[in-house]
Amino acid sequence: MTLNEAILPYLEKKYPCVGLKENPPDHSCDNAILFTATWAVLCCKTSIDPGPAESALVNLVKACQIAPGSYLRYPGDTGGPTSHDDLTGICVASNLLGLPLSLGVLRYAEDHDWQWGTNWLGRLPDFVACVKASARVNLSFATQIAAVSGFLWNMFENKEETSGKCLLYLKSMVYDDYPLIKAVIMIWKIRMTLTYGNPRNLYSIYFGPIHPFTIFAPERF
Repeated sequence: MTLNEAILPYLEKKYPCVGLKENPPDHSCDNAILFTATWAVLCCKTSIDPGPAESALVNLVKACQIAPGSYLRYPGDTGGPTSHDDLTGICVASNLLGLPLSLGVLRYAEDHDWQWGTNWLGRLPDFVACVKASARVNLSFATQIAAVSGFLWNMFENKEETSGKCLLYLKSMVYDDYPLIKAVIMIWKIRMTLTYGNPRNLYSIYFGPIHPFTIFAPERF
């Protein structure tokens, strides 16, 4: 069985987005975009056909679009634009899949001073760095330092605090062109290995031990 087969019971019905548990009711997951993007990213990282995940992500993002680069948490949601976590998933998956979505997020950010609705995401410097790197925009030295700060700060969080680490694991995949950031990511990965052993153990805490993301995650950070 592959990840694409194992994930099927975890997909919502109306929009085939990934939930935390089997047979999720429609609109049951606040981070449906992020988790569907994670499905695509894990396919890319483990040499599994990303086609089904890419199709699900593109359809979900299209249905959630308020404007290019700004999205609802779920189609029809009334809570305003989604936040940095879903946008991070979109950008990283877009980068790995060769889609233009991350460029749309960057253009929206620059046109709106990094503010989505009432949520100013410019306050998160490593998010800004991730969006720019995902869109393949050259990072200034200051922006590289911003990216580095996110990884360094995270190394001091408790083991049980896994949400930010799951996001950083995705972010770590878009900085191949930056030796300074890659060096810090290597240190971060050593720390993660000492703390969790491998991504599967990290995902086991966040997603649960039987979730397909846990079972099919890479064996090494």
